Amino acid sequence: MKALVLLPLVVVFLWTVAAKLWGRPVSPSQIRALVALLLAFYLAATAFLGLFWMSRMELPVFDWHYLMGYGLLLVALWHLWLEWPQLLRFFSRLREERHLKWFLLAAGGSGAVALSAVFGGLELFQLRREEPASLQAGSAAPTPVPPVFPTAVPHVVGPAGVSPGPSGFAKSEARQAVAYMARESSASLGGLVRRGLFFGPKVASLRNVGGKTLIPLPPPLVQVGTGLPGALGWLSRPSAPRCGACPLAELATLLFAANGVTEVRRLGGETVYLRAAPSAGALYPVEVYLVNVGAGELAPGVYVYVPQEHGLLPVAGAYDARAWARALGFSEGAVVSGPVVVFTTVFQRTVWKYGSRSYRYVVLDAGHAVANFWLVASALSWPVEVTPFFADPEVEALVGLSPDEEGVVAVGVFGRLPGEPRLLPAFSEVRVTGDWEREELTRLSHRLTRWQWTEGEPWVWQPRWVATAASGHGPDLLQLIKNRRSYRRFSPQPLSSGQLATLLSRLEPMAALVPGGTGVEVRAVVVRDEALSPGVYRWWPGEGGLQLVKSGSFGRALYRAGFSQELLERAAAAVVFSLDEQTLASTFGRRGFRVGLLATGMLGEVVYLAAGEVGLRACGVGAFADNELSALLELPEGTSPVYLVALGKE
Repeated sequence: MKALVLLPLVVVFLWTVAAKLWGRPVSPSQIRALVALLLAFYLAATAFLGLFWMSRMELPVFDWHYLMGYGLLLVALWHLWLEWPQLLRFFSRLREERHLKWFLLAAGGSGAVALSAVFGGLELFQLRREEPASLQAGSAAPTPVPPVFPTAVPHVVGPAGVSPGPSGFAKSEARQAVAYMARESSASLGGLVRRGLFFGPKVASLRNVGGKTLIPLPPPLVQVGTGLPGALGWLSRPSAPRCGACPLAELATLLFAANGVTEVRRLGGETVYLRAAPSAGALYPVEVYLVNVGAGELAPGVYVYVPQEHGLLPVAGAYDARAWARALGFSEGAVVSGPVVVFTTVFQRTVWKYGSRSYRYVVLDAGHAVANFWLVASALSWPVEVTPFFADPEVEALVGLSPDEEGVVAVGVFGRLPGEPRLLPAFSEVRVTGDWEREELTRLSHRLTRWQWTEGEPWVWQPRWVATAASGHGPDLLQLIKNRRSYRRFSPQPLSSGQLATLLSRLEPMAALVPGGTGVEVRAVVVRDEALSPGVYRWWPGEGGLQLVKSGSFGRALYRAGFSQELLERAAAAVVFSLDEQTLASTFGRRGFRVGLLATGMLGEVVYLAAGEVGLRACGVGAFADNELSALLELPEGTSPVYLVALGKE
């Protein structure tokens, strides 16, 4: 398929040979015109590809490294200007020599085929697997009904620590829908062509609060007094949890850890507010809302955190404790007694840049922020449950969101210990009407993964039990968060013995506790390590550790699969997260795609922080060729790579 790029050159060569055999040799002036046309064609295609991929990976359009390329562009334009008279004479002869018309038709067709090969457009002519009619069209959204809250926990059948999936959905349809979202968001050029290349207007990454009155927050704490191991250990085995109202200074620290500004830079003439949690392309789609339902230093109400001002902006919303308990699926008559923190994503902040890939990125970004928030809360011994389980329409209404523009991804509730089983009411999935192919994929994916409570058999979410909690001390957790950066210029040094094993061991408590963790598979591509031979490894929680999948030096293959990003060529290792589509869909229905991405983002943030703990640098990467990376990792069918974190030394 790649050889089709040379087709225009082959056509010109064959025409030149045939013309000589027929006694009509190509004149030097025609050769010059052909060279000018070929140069213009290949240079235009190359320039478009270069600018396209630079923009997709958030690289600058101009850099001094690109000066040779821009110089070539100027020389090519100069060449076309010099050859313009020859081109005019060449086209003027079309009326006199019919064979030239046939040649131009063949050359133009070959050029179209070459472009199709480059952009994957030939996939447009392949038969696509149609989704079942029950998935594509569906009926209108059912009318919400009050949930049925049982008084006793139903019997849970299944392996220890694993809850069965709720029965409120058709599991076969859910698996097809999850596979559809994973496939359509994959980095396939053909898929990008089908979805289009332009994704709407650019949206600022900061909320405009001009002229509005903000409530200033106290400065965040300097440190929380424990490292990453301590926070993970408390998260998995809470001891002496605090109770009462959370002091405003500590609430401010939690909000800062989730979405606060850690550095201000000037890039490309713009002011960029770098945040505590990483974000694809530094677009920062995550918003954090604080709902105070009771007494404390902050008046009851709904607020949104404004990171550039480190303050709270009151917004229209409901802070009724019973309404929030119902929306979160608590037992009948329960109330929310502590603050509620809502994590949302503003879709267009990322869609304008990354298009069909964006739903992966916005949920991963939310996972990064949620992990920071949850870890710092644990470091301060605050019992907080972070959950992706809620009735979307109800939470959206309580916060006052427009679901087509901003979606809720996770909710944190104070006063509830992490790791405890949750009894949840049955849910129904809202069918999405219309033609999926005509929908913008990010908003479509979020609508496909929305829940509402309904009548039916309740079910239990049971986190896995962690056999051994994380141990060790290390740097202060809040300092790790403040100092975290996405680092791209790794040195050629290998990883030191034990660094990768220590880093991966930090994943176990979070993977066991966060919903969807059992549906996330972790593999490592080791390129340079003092203790491990190069190869692809699978990480097994607990005593399993790293298991060699295949040996060999795969740094170059990783680089190619990652669209030739230089940081992947320099990386000493990469941790790759993949979703087990069947496990997630069977347990959570269509929402499994969202839950799996959120869990992946949380685990990815733990890798970031653990890298800082052991003295490594890290950079998250979401742009890669899915099929090539799957082949490199030897992933089974139905398992999709969604995120990788490159590692190395400075």
